Amino acid sequence: MDRKEHLIATALETFRHQGIHAVGINQLLSDAGVSKKTMYNHFESKEELVAATVDLFDERYFEWMEARLGAVASGEAAIKAFFDALDDLINSQDPAIHDFNGCYLVNASAEFQEGHLVREKCAASKRKTVDLIRSHLTELCFEANVLEEAADAIFMLSEGAVVQAYVMGDRSSARAAGKAATRLINSWKAETRPGRDTTRSNTF
Repeated sequence: MDRKEHLIATALETFRHQGIHAVGINQLLSDAGVSKKTMYNHFESKEELVAATVDLFDERYFEWMEARLGAVASGEAAIKAFFDALDDLINSQDPAIHDFNGCYLVNASAEFQEGHLVREKCAASKRKTVDLIRSHLTELCFEANVLEEAADAIFMLSEGAVVQAYVMGDRSSARAAGKAATRLINSWKAETRPGRDTTRSNTF
């Protein structure tokens, strides 16, 4: 790991645990053991360094999650594996991923205004999660509109699980969200099965 990579990795851990604006340049330099000259050789500003930490977080997270999902088949098994992985993340049970301290992307976004590069990078990473979920739902042969609805809903369940775990201390939230996702998938499958009577009212 070269000095630039070391600085980014150190900054990511510092920002994850202490926040971004609360941490000054001098602390970052001290934590990383690099000079101010070294930092500014690689980054024009602290904000540019923050953006690089988002890229690193994104890279590490998707490498880890894709490895977890790659061990199972697509479809329902992958969605279960997704929430199992999230449960391990929340409970800091997988040494291959960082300890749990909420979602770095959400926390980082909260410190910058809409339209800022950091927020745009965080949003792009979140969209990648939706895409990942969608890719594992395609084999269920949902219609396009149902596929989009399913991917969005499962993503929102996962986001809610992370928030509930961090804010409310509920470390079982991912397991509950996974069960809810399974029920939703079964509901969508029932609605789209061949021969279903689509003329019947859904009102009770």
